[in-house]
Amino acid sequence: MMPFVLLTASALMCRMSPTECRSDDARTIAHAIDATTDDPGLRAHLVVYSYHESHWRLHPEPASWDALAGVAHGFLQLWGRAGLKTPEDQCRVWLWLVQRGGLAALDSSPRRAARRAARAARLLAE
Repeated sequence: MMPFVLLTASALMCRMSPTECRSDDARTIAHAIDATTDDPGLRAHLVVYSYHESHWRLHPEPASWDALAGVAHGFLQLWGRAGLKTPEDQCRVWLWLVQRGGLAALDSSPRRAARRAARAARLLAE
C-alpha cells in the first residue's frame, strides 16, 4: 500500500520557486489555497496561476493593461470587486470561474492556459 502524501500549496510553491515561496504573502496565499480546496490538481493550478499573475504577492504592482486600468486586482488578478476580496474568497471565485468555463475562460490566451495547465501537472509529478 502506498503512503498518502498531502501536497500543500506551500510545498507546491517551494517546488516552483524555493526563495519566493518563503514570503509572508506567499504563506498567506498558500493558506488560502489550502483552506479553499483539498484537491491536489486544483491546488497546483491555483499555485501556478497565482505565481504567474502576481509572483505570490497579495497586492502586486500593476503590470498588465487590465491592472494598469484598475480592472484587475489581487494575487489572481481577478476583475472587478472579486480581486478585492479576502484571499480565501479570491480562491473561491477563481475556482467557481474554472468550474463554469474551464481554464480558458480565465485566460485571454488558450495557449498560455495550456502551458500553465501543463506546468501544474509537472508540479504534481515532481
